[in-house]
Amino acid sequence: MADPRSGTAAAFLGLYPPTLTASPEDGVSSRNARLQKALDYVHAHADQPISVADIAAAAGLSVRSIQETFQRTLGQTPMAYLHHVRLTAVRQELLQNNRSTTTVGAVARKWGFGHLGRFSSSYYATFGEHPRHTLRSIDGPRAKRS
Repeated sequence: MADPRSGTAAAFLGLYPPTLTASPEDGVSSRNARLQKALDYVHAHADQPISVADIAAAAGLSVRSIQETFQRTLGQTPMAYLHHVRLTAVRQELLQNNRSTTTVGAVARKWGFGHLGRFSSSYYATFGEHPRHTLRSIDGPRAKRS
């Protein structure tokens, strides 16, 4: 004898036919579009306090999904990407501003770096020179030392 619930379930599912017929390409395209939204959000708000949840919401994804998407596509977490965007922004400001009126600390704090020691270490690890040297450079940044 057939389970009477199976007929009810089939009837219920018949009321709500699938609205999307996704192909693998659609999934990749959608994922790329959502990642692009996340990247755009990070770049537009890098000078503000933002969290992974904010980035995920901007992309229309869950926190876990945005973390997986960043890791799979970019090889890093959303916060690591944000950190790099902020470091690059600090570097650009240090290279473009007047060194007699600009301080490394002020620029770093503007971009969300509260602990200047950790900021300086991270900056050095990324660019091969200390931020104060970038600010003081006359002919542009020095080459990364081997």
